[in-house]
Amino acid sequence: MSLKDEQKRVQRERRYPPFWERAVPVMVAVIAIVITALLVIAILVALGMFPGSP
Repeated sequence: MSLKDEQKRVQRERRYPPFWERAVPVMVAVIAIVITALLVIAILVALGMFPGSP
């Protein structure tokens, strides 16, 4: 690989602000937890085990 090819590859590397480097994984984790909780609640309601369900 020539030096020019390597320089082009390095220039294409994207860098994001430190806030987004930390915020995006946290937001994905929160969304996954919320979806999991909603699925568990839906299953409990469907099975009639959730308090207050008919």
